[in-house]
Amino acid sequence: MPLTRFARSTYYYQPQPATDAELTLLRKMDEQYLKTPQYGSRSYATWFLRQGILMVARKQLP
Repeated sequence: MPLTRFARSTYYYQPQPATDAELTLLRKMDEQYLKTPQYGSRSYATWFLRQGILMVARKQLP
């Protein structure tokens, strides 16, 4: 029986700081959410495409 109930990867995981591009994207999402809180994932995907941000997908690939 294992001594702990945590996966081994929990101990070896090293968090990475967010990049400037990620922080910019999150800021834009926050601003848009305050304007249109009723948007769902499809609306946000469309909004990002209109903004010229092509890397955002509704469902992330594995």
